[in-house]
Amino acid sequence: MKKFFPWMLLFLVMAGLIGRIVVLQIHPDDRVLERLGTQNNRLGRTCSTRGPILDRRGEPLAISVPTASLYIDPQEWNTDSVGKLSEWVSKEKATILSSLKKGRFYWLLRQMEDEKAKKILDMGLDGLHVLQENKRVYPNENLLSHVLGYCDIDGIGLAGLELIWNDVLYTPSGWTMKTRSQRDFDLMNPEGKVFLTVDRRIQYILEKRLSDISAKEKVKWGAALCLESDTGRVVGMASWPSFNANKRTTINDENMTNNCIGRVYEPGSTLKPIIVAMALKSRLVGKNSWFVDNGRIKVADGWISNSHGRGRGKIDLSDVLIYSSNVGMAQIGIKLNPYEAYRDLGAWGFGKKSGVELNGEENGLLLPPERWYGVIPANVAIGQGIAVTPIQLITAFNAIINGGKLLLPHIVDRVEDGEGKSIYRSQTVVLRDLLPPDYVDWFRKTLRRVIVEGTGKKADCQEVKIGGKTGTAQVATKGEYSKERMVASFIGFWPYDSPEYTLLVVLGEPGQGRYYGGDIAAPVFKAIVEDIERLNSGG
Repeated sequence: MKKFFPWMLLFLVMAGLIGRIVVLQIHPDDRVLERLGTQNNRLGRTCSTRGPILDRRGEPLAISVPTASLYIDPQEWNTDSVGKLSEWVSKEKATILSSLKKGRFYWLLRQMEDEKAKKILDMGLDGLHVLQENKRVYPNENLLSHVLGYCDIDGIGLAGLELIWNDVLYTPSGWTMKTRSQRDFDLMNPEGKVFLTVDRRIQYILEKRLSDISAKEKVKWGAALCLESDTGRVVGMASWPSFNANKRTTINDENMTNNCIGRVYEPGSTLKPIIVAMALKSRLVGKNSWFVDNGRIKVADGWISNSHGRGRGKIDLSDVLIYSSNVGMAQIGIKLNPYEAYRDLGAWGFGKKSGVELNGEENGLLLPPERWYGVIPANVAIGQGIAVTPIQLITAFNAIINGGKLLLPHIVDRVEDGEGKSIYRSQTVVLRDLLPPDYVDWFRKTLRRVIVEGTGKKADCQEVKIGGKTGTAQVATKGEYSKERMVASFIGFWPYDSPEYTLLVVLGEPGQGRYYGGDIAAPVFKAIVEDIERLNSGG
């Protein structure tokens, strides 16, 4: 008997447990019944989801919102019901519906307005079902459209940051066992987030001012780009013409280019401070060098003239920039060693992509030194014979006034995965130290004088003291410069003695007869600065 006692004890324990399980299955606890009444598992189709893109303050720039989509189960569908849908579907789709019998799933209408979807559902047609989808929406419409890009109807990124970070933002649809309850209709997979360095408010200012002047002066293209001077972070990047990704009909080949990174143009006089900086560092000129400006100068096989045709006589290096003397710059250009100048321009970031976290960036055009013959060195010195993108120009110019440092530009601040873990975070990167502090101080003061005494007077404003440089360049057509096609620009910074922002405005081929940078680009620069200062002061 003692031999079988342990086994009997085990049997009694097991019998007790089994009996308890049976009782719980037949007569479960009331609390369990209540929980089960609000929750069940089912096999269902999950809709794709997409994480948001946010500005530096957490304001939404691109989000996904729930929307109703209708589908038909062909096995339940009555083809005689086609006529009732005639006002909602095209003739082609009606033809398909009239013979739809195979399969279990066919899209009828996707991502509809709730009111429209309700009217169709209220018909009570057999085989007609509703499915929640997420629609990509850009709440600010045109704002930052070239940077954000857009998605297809399934939520897959096709352009801009939507494409670049698609793997982080996008969670595809599929079939899975889902939990459904009163509190939580669908448990979705978490998606990532992209935070930008852009300030939505500053972006709006740039786009509004650029759009207004572009329409007024009938320009073919425009760009406005604003950086934090000491970090290289982009706080605003505007390109005109733009598009509204909420309305696909507004997207075409003419407005898809992000002019800030994908437009290559000759910068004209806005390049002059950089050429002067190269010449100073190479000791080809000094801060006290003098030049004779008679309004026109013969260089090898060509002539270089001042834009207004007037000479200013004996001028110093500061005057060359203040009055934008092409003749003075040509005298600096002919001193350039082609091979050293080509190397130095590359060190300043020209002829290659800037490295900003965007696709579609161009390299610009920098002729190899073997082709720097005749008048070409003088042309390069006045900003012609070299082609740049706005992001290249503002990054190089920024180095002149921020302490001599060429900074890697950033437009993406950080990227988080679905669990909130950081998978990318930008940081200030100094690519090269280009100028010593004493040159930087000289440039700040000289470029301030451009505003007070020189060609940039229309950029001067009351709110803050700025420094900058005007630019006017002809557009080359079939190897020759056109007198009808011009590019007007202004680049500057503020406050001039301790820069916080660096801003570039470029107006491509204005069509109303005005084309000097000091006349049409400088006032836009001024308006943007005033708007930003009022914003920052809370006014």
